[in-house]
Amino acid sequence: PLVAVWQHEYDALNQRTATVRPDGHRVSWLTYGSGHLLALQLDERELVSYERDDLHREIVRTQGNHLL
Repeated sequence: PLVAVWQHEYDALNQRTATVRPDGHRVSWLTYGSGHLLALQLDERELVSYERDDLHREIVRTQGNHLL
């Protein structure tokens, strides 16, 4: 039988910060404060990033190809 292992990494607040997929690629969640998402990366290449206002509401989302 084939076995696929997904490995997850967590910060001190027990929030997931990264996942290593069975194929070795790494998905990282960049967060701030109490877990507000700032960016999502695949193998350190930015897939999407977010800008937020003072109330942490999303105001801009930019894809890795820099399209809004």
